[in-house]
Amino acid sequence: MIRSSSHAKGELLRHVKCHALAYPTGEKLRFRRVATAAAVMTIVFGGACVATGDAQAASRQAMSATAPGTDKANKPRVIPNKSTKSVDECAQARQEAMAKGEVTALCSTPVSASDAKRLSTTRSAAASGGTVWCDDQEAGTVIVTRTSICRHKVEEFALIKVDDGSVLGTTFLTIEQEINTSTTGKAFSDYFFVRVQGVSGGLADGFDLQIDAACASSSACQQGPGPWEGPTPVELLSEREGTWQRTWTNDAYFDTLLLEYTITVTKEGALPGAASWGVSDSNAWQVRCDKQVGAFAGCVIPAYTPTFDVDDVKYPLASSYIDLAQSYIKTNPGSESSGGQPLHRESNEEVVKANRDKVCDSTFAPEDHWTGSVPDDEVPVFQCDEFPFAATKESGGQLGIASGSECKQFTIYPPVEGYPNGWAGLAYAASGPADCARATMSKEDNEGVGGDLGRFTVAQRLLDDDAYWVTP
Repeated sequence: MIRSSSHAKGELLRHVKCHALAYPTGEKLRFRRVATAAAVMTIVFGGACVATGDAQAASRQAMSATAPGTDKANKPRVIPNKSTKSVDECAQARQEAMAKGEVTALCSTPVSASDAKRLSTTRSAAASGGTVWCDDQEAGTVIVTRTSICRHKVEEFALIKVDDGSVLGTTFLTIEQEINTSTTGKAFSDYFFVRVQGVSGGLADGFDLQIDAACASSSACQQGPGPWEGPTPVELLSEREGTWQRTWTNDAYFDTLLLEYTITVTKEGALPGAASWGVSDSNAWQVRCDKQVGAFAGCVIPAYTPTFDVDDVKYPLASSYIDLAQSYIKTNPGSESSGGQPLHRESNEEVVKANRDKVCDSTFAPEDHWTGSVPDDEVPVFQCDEFPFAATKESGGQLGIASGSECKQFTIYPPVEGYPNGWAGLAYAASGPADCARATMSKEDNEGVGGDLGRFTVAQRLLDDDAYWVTP
């Protein structure tokens, strides 16, 4: 076990002098204090001292979002719309109305960003459901976590004269929607709210609204009644809201449930107008349910890529090692901040074992720089620690290497005498051309991070080839 020397609790080290330390030539050094989370941390790397502290912890905490179930692994992300060819809905409506002999028609029309911002900010207290968690985000943007989909937007409909296309009236609808799933349950909810934010001309005396939804995946999605049934009459400032309740009815393997929605505006004597959205315009509108991980079935948003946050307080050596490995491997595996690609889960245990056996093969010899430098009861049990993890498609074992000796090599050092609170060091020997790394690591850190990764896999319902980021 790695222990820290005694020091006054809560003391903040504002300036640290970097000393030239007698470690092997040609190795890069990083030191990370084994201390409390509140203390300032100073990293010695490549001869430079960088001081950080309580502000860093506070900024991480401040980044937590208000989305349901949000944590470090589940910060909201924007999912872009698919690239689709723009369609003149009103031109199509006129053609269809002419063919049917209609004099007037309704159609959805584009809403400018400024109008969307202006019109999506007002909401009546009569709406019992409360605002959705993404209310403060840009209108029209689909935002997701691993267990939630959220959007608020503005839809404009125009009542047009078929023969010349002139506009006889308009209405603006503000729409809010929030879907929440459970990672330990097969049921999920879909809250929907609409408000008639503005009307003019031929629509000022009212019209009817209807909302329809589809949850497609053969018969595996059981959908309850919608927020309301059939067309409902509305006028200026009318509000309608309600919730679809859905349940995944399959008990084997997994299903991806595809969500589609259509809101229809009708006015007597006019061809109805409709606006649709869903999986056809963004991959965000999917819910995946499975019974493949953990003891219970559960559902997640597969468009979301979660982040595995390595506990750098409990496992400072492993965290520092992963941080350096991501930097030294040219592909920056798992590092979103460095422009790398996410890791992907390998679920086949035989492949995982083969990956581990390849990287941590007979060429691995633990380096013990602790015995004789620290008390015997502080000398850790050493293990081979590979990165990317053995349970990923990016493992060195799947890169075609002949031996783990081709990976970049790291080793750990004991706390540095004379530094407060105890320090632990990590050294990198400049060798190994392959895009993988292995390290002499303490059993505590290696198995601790491995256990956390297993729990993360279950909590985020990662199936085979699911992507995730790694933050050390």
